[in-house]
Amino acid sequence: MHTPFATVHTSPQWLCFIALVGLCLFFFIVVVVFFCFAFLRAQAESTELVVLGAVWRNLDPAEQSRLLPRARILARASPQDKLDVVNLFVTSGLIVSMCGDGGNDCGALKVINTLKIPLT
Repeated sequence: MHTPFATVHTSPQWLCFIALVGLCLFFFIVVVVFFCFAFLRAQAESTELVVLGAVWRNLDPAEQSRLLPRARILARASPQDKLDVVNLFVTSGLIVSMCGDGGNDCGALKVINTLKIPLT
């Protein structure tokens, strides 16, 4: 009588081959996952941020320092928030650029204006 199922090879060489293929697939998956995580981490570290003033005020100083290099825009911020951000940039040794359209920007603009940066 003929059975519709394929016969299973149980020789030791066949089992070693299956184990080797399974091991290769496992390592392939591990390598792919590792590189995916490395790529995602690099993307996350290079992301530029827009920070709201209310959010900035609620961050502790360590978090502010960690996010500072990626912060590009500070929106809806109080004059004190702007002054704190500019001072944090300056004390970190970074060059600061700022534009403002009103009187509430004067404090931060004054701090930036007093820096003596030689233009070469």
